[in-house]
Amino acid sequence: TSNSANLAEDASDDDAVLTMASTGDSADNDGWAITGGNTDGDGDNNLPFAINSGTGAVTVNDEDDLDREATASYSLTISISDGTGDDITETVVITITDVNDNAPVFDDDDSDGESSTAAPSVAENVQTVGTYDATDSDTTGTLSYSILDTDAAATSVDHDLFSINSGTGALTFTNAPNFENPGCGAGDDSNTCVVMLQVSDTATTDTITVTVTVTDAGVTITSGQTANLIESS
Repeated sequence: TSNSANLAEDASDDDAVLTMASTGDSADNDGWAITGGNTDGDGDNNLPFAINSGTGAVTVNDEDDLDREATASYSLTISISDGTGDDITETVVITITDVNDNAPVFDDDDSDGESSTAAPSVAENVQTVGTYDATDSDTTGTLSYSILDTDAAATSVDHDLFSINSGTGALTFTNAPNFENPGCGAGDDSNTCVVMLQVSDTATTDTITVTVTVTDAGVTITSGQTANLIESS
């Protein structure tokens, strides 16, 4: 038989994995056995796989053990005996394939210990706010970033003032803010701007609320200026 098989991590109990085969003398009624590698991942004393001792059919015994992010493959030692001689063993590798069953999670990009909120400060006349990206333990699905409007998130009152790169999560002001002429908040008169971002992996989502404080750039005097003055002036 083939010494490998692929199995989706969302397989159910009793789902078929593969069927072993042997040549030579027929196996007795208790010939097939899994003798190694059948690790109980969730500790409930139910092993992930079972084998029919008469037919060699390997099936899922405990679906709760199947989690690609925890165990990406199993190397099962399977033995066959006809009851008259030494057991013959073979290693069968069962690769657990990924299913999009985990939600993406925004990173703690500002290192404040919280991935659901961020509070950057941005000087007036600057459009760049920051990059708010996420990670996903699944390998399936492509992450996409968007801005939620107030129909989707009531707190996202300033959604119309921002733009986001759907592929990277880079957030910018559509137009650079002006501290002396604030346009944020429910009354469009605040320098505190709130927007909610969403990341999707096509199946599940996560959100982060970004509260941007616009700061005053102040007045800058250019140094090194010179002038000439005629003494009779």
